This record gives sequence, C-alpha cells and structure tokens, in this order.
Amino acid sequence: MTGPTAEQLARAAKLERQSDRRQVEQAMLQGIRIGANAAIVRDGTILLVEFDAATDLHYNLPGGGLDPGETLHEGVQREVREETCAEVRVGRLLLVAEHVPRLLDYRYGRVHKLGFVFECHLLPGSEPRLPDVPDPKQTGIRWVSLEDLAHVPLLPSPPFAQNLVAALQQQHPVDPLHMLHLAER
Repeated sequence: MTGPTAEQLARAAKLERQSDRRQVEQAMLQGIRIGANAAIVRDGTILLVEFDAATDLHYNLPGGGLDPGETLHEGVQREVREETCAEVRVGRLLLVAEHVPRLLDYRYGRVHKLGFVFECHLLPGSEPRLPDVPDPKQTGIRWVSLEDLAHVPLLPSPPFAQNLVAALQQQHPVDPLHMLHLAER
C-alpha cells in the first residue's frame, strides 16, 4: 500500500490554507474579541488593575485581548506582565464570560467580547507593580479583599464579581461550556 502522491498532498495543503483563510475572515466579520484574564489571589485579596477613564474610575482583572496566533495561556501571561510587571503560572479555568454590548446599552463599548478567566499564581519573587509606562488610563494596581469585591466597580458588570468569588471558592474546575452572560444589570 502506498501513501498519498505529491499532487494529493499539495492539493490537501492548498485546501487547508483556504480553510484557514476562511476561518480568519469569518472571525473578522463576526467582530468577536477573544480575551484572557487572570484572577490572582493572595491572602484573601485579589489583584485588580485600576483605570481612570473619562467617565469613571473602575477596575479590571489583569488581562486583555489575544494577539493573533497566541494561546489563551500565552495571552494571559503577556497581559499580566504588561499591566502589572508580574510573572504568573496559569491555573484552572474559572469562568467564561460573554459581553454583548447591545444588552448593556453600549456602556462599555461596541465590541462583542468572549473572555476566559483563569486562576493564576504569582511565580516566586514576582511582585506586581504599576509599569514604568502604563496604559494612559491605567492609574494603579490594587489588592482588594474578596469580601469587598462586590462593592468595587469591577468591569464588566456587577454580577461578574459575585460569580468570580463563587468560582474561586469551588474546588473543582468550572464546566467550560457554561457561559456567563453579563447582560444582567
């Protein structure tokens, strides 16, 4: 029995490239931004990034959108490094959160987002700090008590903080197919 011919291999490779291009085009047309965020907990507190936007002071978990070709784990590690100068080990998936702008009256922008929140652990000797050249709207980093988290303006929406604390308290991984829709006000 012989393997595929060179012509068959070339045709298969061409079909695969065409499929890859179609998938990239489809993702661009859908306009969904994929992101990864870190839930870094130490001594009952969680690390947040502080932003002072034109409209309000608010907090985010360290993280952001993926770069092309980047895995979720690579993305969250890069974003934590960029926003807090810290190095982390990525742990379990805690939440999958979908942000649909129209359901929140476009309060937080017009981009549809799908975010993956991972429990992350600081590497030995890594201490978070404000970068020397932070994002222009980034004003600090803060450790906030898990008990107080629900009272902090943590984006994307108030139910997020409650669901995050509940996920952190679970000892087993969250079902990654469970989608947390953040349209609840």
